[in-house]
Amino acid sequence: MKNMPAHFVISVVMPAHNKKVALPVIVRRVMTTLAPWPHEIIVIDDGSTDGTWEEIRALHEVHPQVRGIRLTRNFGHQAALVAGLRAAKGAAVIMMDADGQHPAELLPEFVRLWRRGHTLVQGIRITAAEERWLKRLTSRAFYRMWSLLSGVPIVRGSADFRLIDRAALDAVLASAGSLVFLRGLIAWLGYEVRYIPFTAAARLGGCSSYTWLRMLQLSIDGLTAYSIVPLRIAMALGLSISGLSLAYLCFVLGAWLGSMRVVSGWASTAGLMSLVGGIQLFTVGVLGEYVGRIFLRTLDRPQFVVADEVGTSLGYRRRTGGAT
Repeated sequence: MKNMPAHFVISVVMPAHNKKVALPVIVRRVMTTLAPWPHEIIVIDDGSTDGTWEEIRALHEVHPQVRGIRLTRNFGHQAALVAGLRAAKGAAVIMMDADGQHPAELLPEFVRLWRRGHTLVQGIRITAAEERWLKRLTSRAFYRMWSLLSGVPIVRGSADFRLIDRAALDAVLASAGSLVFLRGLIAWLGYEVRYIPFTAAARLGGCSSYTWLRMLQLSIDGLTAYSIVPLRIAMALGLSISGLSLAYLCFVLGAWLGSMRVVSGWASTAGLMSLVGGIQLFTVGVLGEYVGRIFLRTLDRPQFVVADEVGTSLGYRRRTGGAT
């Protein structure tokens, strides 16, 4: 069994964007399931416009263990998670969504496995009440592509529903840059993982904040943050097309020298030139993505900016946060 402090605390970190309706329900569920252990619940208002912050303050008045951080605008799910993780005080920290899709009933099992010595307990989504076939297809493709490019496998369905030990969390926070993809970073660090399958329930209210554009952005961040394989693929494509183009030119030259006539086939030539141009643009685009990430990193901008807080004592009020 893990050596436990005399008064350990479980921290639950929940990003919330326009989750006013769902918050009272999910907070009540979390408090009920974690009643045997001292715990805190940190809710991060990620630029909500529906009164989520007022709901967080009201919950804190009734339940002091509910704490809140309000960001100045919508910085995104990953940045909000990092804000909560930096404020968490627990010996173990649980990450979960505030919309009710992550079942609070599994939290005691997370804690039980942690107390038995598991550093990381990961929830694996096996089904979802609202998941469509296209989402399943793209999710499967992304995880396979990420595992192939990074060399570090991520089990399909790995959601931001996990428990992480304080020692591992410190390593995560020390490694998190300005563009963070927590699922990939935690997998890359190599801690032994214990998996718990779960069925995602219907949302208690509202809709997903992950639009297709945001999911695409997160996918690009994940694929480029932990591997340079895309650059090598682009280089291999460039070399391959260059070799084929050289062979084609040699063929054209040989045919002209042999017959002293202009070789017909302008359509195929134009098509080949278009293909080569497309490969060049693709290569430049991949290179530009990496250069852009370097540029954003050199700006050293914070991942998030905090406008207000309630119940925390880490000096977040009107301060910025991010990689240290």
